[in-house]
Amino acid sequence: MTDEAIRYLARGAGIAVEWNDYAGRSKTVAPDVLRHMLEALGLPCTTHGDVLASRTLLQHGSCLQVLPPLITATSGRSIPLGVRASEPHGARLSLESGGVHDVVLAPAHGRPCVPAVRAPGYHLLLIDDREFVLAVAPARCHTLNDAMPDALLWGIAAQVYSLRRRGDGGIRDAAEAAGSRGADALALSPLHALFGADPSRYGPYSPSTRLVLNPLHASAALVFNVAHVPHILRAEGLDQTCERLERQPLIDWPAAAHAKHRLLRALFDLFIDTDAPLHLDFASFRADEGELLAQHAVFETLHAVKSAAGEGDWHCRPMDLREPGSAAVAVSAASHEREVPFHCVLQWLADRSLGIAQRRARAAARQPRVEPEHDVLGGLSISAPPDMFNPLGQDWKVIGFSPRALTAGGFSPFLATLRAALHNAGGARIVGIGVNEADVTAERATDRDALWQAFVEAGAANGDAPPPHDTAPVVDASLAFVADTPSPFCLPPVEYLLGVEEQPNLPGTVNEHSNRRRHLPVDVDVDSLLDQPRTAARVKHLAARRPRL
Repeated sequence: MTDEAIRYLARGAGIAVEWNDYAGRSKTVAPDVLRHMLEALGLPCTTHGDVLASRTLLQHGSCLQVLPPLITATSGRSIPLGVRASEPHGARLSLESGGVHDVVLAPAHGRPCVPAVRAPGYHLLLIDDREFVLAVAPARCHTLNDAMPDALLWGIAAQVYSLRRRGDGGIRDAAEAAGSRGADALALSPLHALFGADPSRYGPYSPSTRLVLNPLHASAALVFNVAHVPHILRAEGLDQTCERLERQPLIDWPAAAHAKHRLLRALFDLFIDTDAPLHLDFASFRADEGELLAQHAVFETLHAVKSAAGEGDWHCRPMDLREPGSAAVAVSAASHEREVPFHCVLQWLADRSLGIAQRRARAAARQPRVEPEHDVLGGLSISAPPDMFNPLGQDWKVIGFSPRALTAGGFSPFLATLRAALHNAGGARIVGIGVNEADVTAERATDRDALWQAFVEAGAANGDAPPPHDTAPVVDASLAFVADTPSPFCLPPVEYLLGVEEQPNLPGTVNEHSNRRRHLPVDVDVDSLLDQPRTAARVKHLAARRPRL
């Protein structure tokens, strides 16, 4: 098959065949790469017949019945449907808020159009005997200014695992410290479930699923009687182990996970074998989460069993052990009947403790909060092209959604991911990654001088620029400078406020940098996180951005 035929098919599938690199140079994706991507999308292109069949799959049909189950639209705008039609067609619209209307799908430019719907929401559109979800979004997103007009907001970004708190075994999240000092948000690193039986896989951006939580971040003391935790730590001989783990500059993930799981296991045994009032809450949680929770608990159970037998990679299991609803999975889960409830309890603990932390953060601030954070492509992973920081590019080993499967399934996996991310949270964030210092040393020296001059002119600093190794004055000046800008939201990392020089993660590295393992300084407890004199002064600049309510 010719390269041009492959490129033509790729364009039709929505793949960017040409792109510009960081230096503005035009690049073209290699045909072999396009072929591999197309095959992962279910669009083979090895032979001429393959290409013809794949093109047919991509072509819009001429019948309204081939529309996907979910149709997206913008409030107040007519909605062209992706099929051909030359005659008006009747339909019925049921609004999410109530009310049923007969509508006419009038053709425009050869395509039928649904009349404009002003009310945002998930509405139902009945065409003949088929029902579609009509997802109508507002014309623009809800902004910070909508939530708090003319306010200049601020918050702190923190890596959950880096925060310290005595008695926690080295892993703990934070909630109240920022809110009690007037912060509008605390942005946390992802809390998605990883692989409980393999604590060496601790990267928060490579989860087993984004629909449930990592129980290592659960705070059992927030849910259970607070006296139970230290008692069990002593009874299990974990108190000295946890103290040692807490004081380490780098997190020993296998040791910390082992200690936390022993604590959680002991708490589970105590909880499940007693008639505790919390059983009703757990039963309610289990019922609400339904099949998703059950499947995750079974996955974790089987993963632990197979890992112990040296078969941890679930991709290599027989197909009947990869299918959640198979008889083989059901039999295997039944043979470990205590393990499945254990993993359900872990998710309940994680969910409830995160919810308590969120409520305490809001209460500590005592002011309104901003409400801002198979369906996958097997054989492909999300990555980044070469840039000045990584000349060879990056492979993040993260599987992405299949566009065709999302469309066919009404985007339900993506919507479920968003709902899970926003549960017990105020929003979700998008992050980016900075340049290769070796290539721009001269430019950076010039930029550093220009930046310091800007600080001086703005009144955030005075005198000459400090030498490169004297970073504290630059941090002070930059925070004061940013705090005085009209930017609606300022979100510095906690490492920046504390003046920590080493960043928690260096993109493009594996063993060269201690990624996702760095504790904050040993003298920085989560309760006194912002009380260090220099840190408190920096926070004061941010807190002065607007009057407190």
